[in-house]
Amino acid sequence: MVGGRQHEKTLLPIGHLPLPLAVAGHEGSTVLVGINGLRLLRESAWRTGAAQAG
Repeated sequence: MVGGRQHEKTLLPIGHLPLPLAVAGHEGSTVLVGINGLRLLRESAWRTGAAQAG
């Protein structure tokens, strides 16, 4: 079991962020996805898509 602990120690510094920074990053990406989705609600987006399809 000692080998497992040693392996665990080597992985600790990789990929760890302070919780507030991780939450801010997650919420920020959620906002970006929402804004990107709102682009599809614009009328000009539908006209451009219809023109390219037909």
